[in-house]
Amino acid sequence: MRIGIQTWGSEGDIRPFLILGGALSKVGHTVTVVVTDLDDRDYSSYEERLGIQVRHVMTPVISSPTELERIGELILRENHPARQGKLIIEQLFLPTVPELYNAALELCSGSDLVIGHFMHYPLRIAAEVYSIPEFSVTLAHNLIPSRYIVPTGVPDLGRWANPAWWWLVKKLLNQMFLAEVNGLRQQAGLPLAKDLVTAWQSSRLNLVAVSSSIFPRQPDWTTEHQVCGFLGFSQARDRDKDSIPRVVEDFLAEGAPPLFMTFGSLTPKSDQAWPQTLELFVDTVRRAGCRAIIQGWPDSGVNVLLNDRILLCPPPLPHYLIFPHCAAVVHHGGAGTTHSTLAAGVPSIVVPHVADQFFWGKELKRLGVAPQPLLRKKLTAARLARRIQATMDSLAMGDRAAQLGQLLRYENGPVDSVRLIQGAMEGLVPQENLTLN
Repeated sequence: MRIGIQTWGSEGDIRPFLILGGALSKVGHTVTVVVTDLDDRDYSSYEERLGIQVRHVMTPVISSPTELERIGELILRENHPARQGKLIIEQLFLPTVPELYNAALELCSGSDLVIGHFMHYPLRIAAEVYSIPEFSVTLAHNLIPSRYIVPTGVPDLGRWANPAWWWLVKKLLNQMFLAEVNGLRQQAGLPLAKDLVTAWQSSRLNLVAVSSSIFPRQPDWTTEHQVCGFLGFSQARDRDKDSIPRVVEDFLAEGAPPLFMTFGSLTPKSDQAWPQTLELFVDTVRRAGCRAIIQGWPDSGVNVLLNDRILLCPPPLPHYLIFPHCAAVVHHGGAGTTHSTLAAGVPSIVVPHVADQFFWGKELKRLGVAPQPLLRKKLTAARLARRIQATMDSLAMGDRAAQLGQLLRYENGPVDSVRLIQGAMEGLVPQENLTLN
């Protein structure tokens, strides 16, 4: 079967779809993945590794690093996750829609099935134009309405209040963005959507790419929402394809398990902002009295041993191989990094910057593997060092993280996703095309 996949966003929004494409290719499907990255990352190396074809469209979304940083600062100045999400969509997604839609039409013209990022409505519309099935992938479980889930950005008043909160959230989303979706639907000659949430997620199959060990499927979800597990690389399945850089291996072997520090795709890149972040990290390590690996030396391409306690490394690094050797991880709360820390069985100290990262910070605290998140705008070396010391000294957090790590290592999100996809396609494609055992 010919399967087209399309996604947009940061590396955390793109890599899961590449890995899903690789799992589908492994069971005999022909897979093309169309990616639109906010930054200038090149994913061509995944073609040979995963047996897929990768196309880049409008990558980077913002060609000027200065302009991208300006937009980032604008988003960070907002205090509320919902207002941050609005800015992200307005500044970084809506300007790409015309090109994304043209790419989606081309992808659908040569596909029997398409799979897209949950908010990638141009792909959903293109699939309707070509009358082919479309499935979606949602990367956080708080994006699906449920009386058991508190929407991000509102107070937790108990389960009884959640339906009212979701009604309000849907109303606000419809006011902000439904007209944009319906404008494209009207251009395509399709009926108008009545609700943005349903316009964002497939009515056939919406894969919820989170670990069922930390969040099982909710009883009031409709049948299309299925928890498939994390779509990431695994120490058990993929360690022969990656390796820990020699300088990192040597550093790990030279002393106690270090702290790992990264803000992922939100690591600042400008000549002014990056030194400030690096100074914050170095001062934090000095105050905490620990060893540390700091990731995020933009564009240098070299590893630097700052002193006998700190190793500075450029991205990319195989987190799934390195994290199990660390005492804890300081990170921004992205879905991918969050799952990597959980699978590694190590505690987290979360410094959320935008949108769903606040939710993941609260989730890790709820699971007992992280302290209260620290807001980026209020972050100081002294505050961060105190959280690190408390986390690394907590036997309860360490034990709980190890327990969850054992559970996650038994999961296989890519394979489970293939099973769900092929199950949903039964009756729509010839039986001989279903090759999963």
